Amino acid sequence: MSAAKKKFDGPSPEEKIVAGLVELMEAGIAPWRKPWAEDGCSGHHVNLLSGHQYRGSNVILLTIGMHVRGSVLPYWCGFAEAKKLGITPKKGSK
Repeated sequence: MSAAKKKFDGPSPEEKIVAGLVELMEAGIAPWRKPWAEDGCSGHHVNLLSGHQYRGSNVILLTIGMHVRGSVLPYWCGFAEAKKLGITPKKGSK
């Protein structure tokens, strides 16, 4: 049996999680600690258009992304969904 090949050249989800955690730790941020004061980012991660609550490793990736970007709102949507809502994302944003 041969080893499975990656379908893309980008980092794996595990590599993204580790890189994000390292970046946060180097910045002195510990996202796994509950803050004394609520800052609005402790809620469930939700798709802005459908209302679907994210689960599994998506929650970890989204929490890390939120802290790396300095965001406090746990609402997410894709580019096409943003356009449907009349939102224009910044050029180059992810």
